[in-house]
Amino acid sequence: MKTKIIIIISILLILTINVNAITVECIPLKETNNYWELINLIEEYTVKREEIHNNADNARLAGYTNDSDVIMSLKGQWYFYNEIIRFYQNQLDKINKELDELEYKDATLIWEYMKSLGWNDYVCAGILGNMMAEVGGGTLDLQTTIYGNGFYGLCQWNQVFTDKVWGADLKGQMDFLRDDIKYQIDMFGFCYSNDFNFEKFLELENEQEAALAFMKCYERGLPQSNYVRQQYATIAYEYFVQ
Repeated sequence: MKTKIIIIISILLILTINVNAITVECIPLKETNNYWELINLIEEYTVKREEIHNNADNARLAGYTNDSDVIMSLKGQWYFYNEIIRFYQNQLDKINKELDELEYKDATLIWEYMKSLGWNDYVCAGILGNMMAEVGGGTLDLQTTIYGNGFYGLCQWNQVFTDKVWGADLKGQMDFLRDDIKYQIDMFGFCYSNDFNFEKFLELENEQEAALAFMKCYERGLPQSNYVRQQYATIAYEYFVQ
């Protein structure tokens, strides 16, 4: 009978060996203190583990028994990915304990997410200034899942037009913003200035201008709030940069 052996070498390498076929799958593991990198790694291997689970269910429906070579092999793969998930989850748990001590955990994670995209400090502060106006009460204490009157989340997205983000957690909202922002600013850039687009938005070198551009091109709210959003952007900039 073919067997699957899982070998953990220190904490940096997991090997899965199919003894009869003499094949080796090698996945190097890494230690990181990057919250978002760990979230993505856990998500990646959770998807792989779920695929193996589904394959096993399909194999059973096809008539394979639990002690068959096919099911035993799939079980080995499932445990293999499960060990990887546990490895990264342990790191994430440690980081979460440290983050829980921060004054503004969610705002810090949002800042780090945006910086990981390569956006400059002014753009990140400008966007955060708008979020402070939307769900922070003028502070960095953001209520990330707040909703009401058909609006939800960090940017108070309208459910009618952006139902995909409705109910999303922090990662889901930031992923949506990442995927949506270029289209919106390219489409409504004229609301800020002639020929303005996402590329020019990313080149802004003043947090208050970035806040104003984001407000006019993405949020598209009432102009009466423009000034306070700009002031909040400066608060965010000074908190994370200076």
